[in-house]
Amino acid sequence: MKTTSQRGLALVSSLIMLGLVTVLAIAFIGLSRRERHSVEVTKKTTEAKLMADASLARAQVEVMERLRNNINFQLITSTNGVPPVDPFVPVTYTVNGTGVDRTFLDLNRNSGLSGFPESTTTTETGDPQWIGMLEDPTQPHGPDNRFTGRYAYMVVPASKATGLEW
Repeated sequence: MKTTSQRGLALVSSLIMLGLVTVLAIAFIGLSRRERHSVEVTKKTTEAKLMADASLARAQVEVMERLRNNINFQLITSTNGVPPVDPFVPVTYTVNGTGVDRTFLDLNRNSGLSGFPESTTTTETGDPQWIGMLEDPTQPHGPDNRFTGRYAYMVVPASKATGLEW
């Protein structure tokens, strides 16, 4: 027959084991939450890098095309073509307290509606337009084919970037 002290020792050791299991479970939950957050940050960082790579590749194609066709350029900005090739991405900005949808990056803050100067000719260049990246680039934008990101670019020749008067 067990004595009272042996029964008390079994109860104390059971409570200690239960406490250890509880601490380990709480630590595991905290670790899994941190890991999930780390994966989200890594995913967003990777998406941003891929958008930057897409923008750089698109700008390089534009420059090479102009060099191949012997076209002298002063400044190149991203422009949308015909969807679904280059789908327009409306981006909502807050300007003077009101939301404004724009498809371009308003660098000079002139609040133009198109991103181009008022008297647009074929030789003028306006603000860079947002180019959207779709889940399936072969299909048009819709509820089943959403935007995964957007990018805009601007190419400035080195000879123009160093001049103070330009």
